[in-house]
Amino acid sequence: MLAGLLGGLFVHTASAQQPATAQAFLDGVYRPYLRKGYEGPSAAKYAEIFVPDLFQAIDRDFRQAERKGEVPTLSGDAFLDADGPDPITDLAINVVVSGSKAVGAVAFVIQSPAHGVDRRQLTIDLVQTPAGWRIYDIASKRDFPNETLRGLFKLRR
Repeated sequence: MLAGLLGGLFVHTASAQQPATAQAFLDGVYRPYLRKGYEGPSAAKYAEIFVPDLFQAIDRDFRQAERKGEVPTLSGDAFLDADGPDPITDLAINVVVSGSKAVGAVAFVIQSPAHGVDRRQLTIDLVQTPAGWRIYDIASKRDFPNETLRGLFKLRR
């Protein structure tokens, strides 16, 4: 199941210098996971990572779940397709750009106490917006081969 660590209220903050390339953008999302103890991007950073409609769907779902005392649709880490922010190694990111769109192939080894060592591969669709590169969708073939993050929130692909 695709999952996203959502631990707090979402707020849109003015972004710092945005990466100039799609490769640099994805590197900025994934490289911190190589550090021991990194727990994923803060909820406030989601607005700077996802396209607006996907961010709004995640935010709305999180707020509704919080109000109802339920678990949100995303209850883990969407960037790792995992329940929690476990350490990763062997990170490889390859981005192919075509105009204002890009596709990133992200591969890594995740080390989880619950599941041991597991190789993961994700496909990240990116679009260039006036605010910079943003994630349009995330797909994983691990558990649900036809499911994407947008599909999870019933957003048009």
